[in-house]
Amino acid sequence: MTIPPSGTFDCVATVPDQPATTRWTVAHRSPAHDPNRSRLVRLTGLETSLEIADAGLTPNPGYSDGVWRPEVMRSRLTLRTSHAALGSVRSTSFCVDRGVIAALRPGDRLYMAYTPCGGLALSAVREGGLVVAIGAVTSVPLGDNVHARRALDLLSEAEAILRRCDSSFEFREVPIELTIGDATLLLPGGSAQAQDYEVWIQHGFLRGTPGVDECVAVSRKGLCSDVAARLSAVLLRVDGIERARR
Repeated sequence: MTIPPSGTFDCVATVPDQPATTRWTVAHRSPAHDPNRSRLVRLTGLETSLEIADAGLTPNPGYSDGVWRPEVMRSRLTLRTSHAALGSVRSTSFCVDRGVIAALRPGDRLYMAYTPCGGLALSAVREGGLVVAIGAVTSVPLGDNVHARRALDLLSEAEAILRRCDSSFEFREVPIELTIGDATLLLPGGSAQAQDYEVWIQHGFLRGTPGVDECVAVSRKGLCSDVAARLSAVLLRVDGIERARR
């Protein structure tokens, strides 16, 4: 079962002239409304601000129950609401590698999303160009030069061929198609380079109910560490969000 709009967020903040400012102003990109009350409903509430703070080393890093958590110095991003709203919590937070936050500059547009499948995504765009994108990258803007989509149409064509032998055949994973400049990548996993970008894909969209969002990292060479981007994508995938209830 997918998460309703009141349990998700899709927002953007502009990095201020002094990034160390305690709180950044946040705007909702795609407001959702309760069908019965005609009120804005999002997990992060009506009026939202962003706080970024040091979160220290990853606790309990390594493998546990088949899940790997990287040991990195982290930054915690906290979306905090100032007004009570239907379906909202007091705050929502998640962590990324500190290197991703260090790559931000004043004026950058920082996009953040929590999807109906429970996936997290973050991207930073500078003067129309992508600096870094991590997590469920099909859910956030990637600037003018990078585009991402789930290649379900191509997968359906491949399945149609294979179903000549097995009528029930279905791929479990939907690959992510990345277009960077005039280059197109269709990777089931692993790493690649295109134009001025480093690309890493842990997995595409995993089918199911509701399914699992892709885990991807795209970083611009010289602007953001590709290692920090990759490890941040893993952190978003395995740790998800923390909610502080009212």
